[in-house]
Amino acid sequence: MKKELPFKLILKKKSRRPPAPGDLFRFEFNDGRSFWGKVLHSKANPQIAHQDNSPQDKASLWIVVVYSDETRRQLIVGPKIINRLGWLHGYFETTGNEDVTESEKQCLRYWRDPWRYYEVDWETEKSEVIEKPDTPWIGFLASGNYLTLESDVLRALGELPEE
Repeated sequence: MKKELPFKLILKKKSRRPPAPGDLFRFEFNDGRSFWGKVLHSKANPQIAHQDNSPQDKASLWIVVVYSDETRRQLIVGPKIINRLGWLHGYFETTGNEDVTESEKQCLRYWRDPWRYYEVDWETEKSEVIEKPDTPWIGFLASGNYLTLESDVLRALGELPEE
């Protein structure tokens, strides 16, 4: 029997505008705690991002990170691939935009699909197959939404057991 997860996100303001790289966003739990995030990239699959007419050309998935406070000094979740439901339903509120830093781009470097690992250059959208990297990697199969992001934050804070 699967345990029910507590839903803690508070509705803010719905937005139909798709998030863009560099967008800063905020979300809040029902106990008053706020968290800040940043959109790092808007094409979440380097293997098909360059193909004409692919769903990825419409940027249906975003790579985000979440910080514990507004200064964005303490990373608690990331990178994470999510869809835009958090913005559409009004749980994520865009608060501004700033350039994605070089250190933030570095956490996007390694990618995994079901069969192999890649090193990715997101500027040119070129990638090459590599052995499993020693550093963290992200993958399309791990994509989620506002609920999985909420669970990841709760897990990082020690308020939800590891799966």
